[in-house]
Amino acid sequence: MGNIDGLIHKYEERIALPWSSGLSASERVLFAVYDKEDERRLRARIGAFELSTRKTGHGWASVDLTDSFAEWMSSQKRREDYFRNPGVLQPVLKKYESFLVERITEAITDASLGPNDILAVVGAGSLFGLTFVSQIVEPAALAVPGKMLVFFPGHREGNDYCLLDARHGWNYLAVPITA
Repeated sequence: MGNIDGLIHKYEERIALPWSSGLSASERVLFAVYDKEDERRLRARIGAFELSTRKTGHGWASVDLTDSFAEWMSSQKRREDYFRNPGVLQPVLKKYESFLVERITEAITDASLGPNDILAVVGAGSLFGLTFVSQIVEPAALAVPGKMLVFFPGHREGNDYCLLDARHGWNYLAVPITA
């Protein structure tokens, strides 16, 4: 069984378990952790995760953050300044983080997600070098009425998550799912 097939299988096992009510926002977040080299294979199989979710009686919606920086940057009045001098962009990236949280919140509203549904977040790897995944997941999880599934290219050691295996990660209470 390939890595992604194994991840789908483990996800289906996890999602089929009874859902507890009264969990904190961080306890309702699932991290599907996979090798960064498997990004394309994972994206090709997103439909299998949706099918597994629906098969167990849960609703599904997804949001893709891959192109979010380009979309956000194109709306910035000072974008030409940022391209000429990228150092001035760093303090403004908090606005980008707010944009991402708002985008996730809109996906929840648009899909009318409830407490029995999953919101899948694709494209976490595209945040590398711009912000930390935790800066998005923590506030966004508060808005998710059911569970949030974050597809995470990297690795996990205990509760420590490392995006793209490139830097020391952060300690987070999400439920890990690995192949």
